[in-house]
Amino acid sequence: MGKLHTYGSNCERREVGTGTKYRLFREAKKVGTDEMVEKLRPLIEKLMAEGKKNMATMSPPTVLYLAGMIQKQIDEWSGKPETETGLRKVAF
Repeated sequence: MGKLHTYGSNCERREVGTGTKYRLFREAKKVGTDEMVEKLRPLIEKLMAEGKKNMATMSPPTVLYLAGMIQKQIDEWSGKPETETGLRKVAF
């Protein structure tokens, strides 16, 4: 058995008609569900608590902050630099 040299990609091979077609995919990073639950659950619970408040007591900056924290976590998992959303940078 030879070692497959995929160089960080996955390959799919399909028989199409009389020939063979190949598709190359960039290898995806995988995040465990335990880590997702551990890091996102507190943020989602806080967002849900803000959503249950009435309009007089709700705090839009808190919602913006929590959305930014979720975006930062997703960017960290995907390996991309922080997205440019036009929001102020907040020290975490």
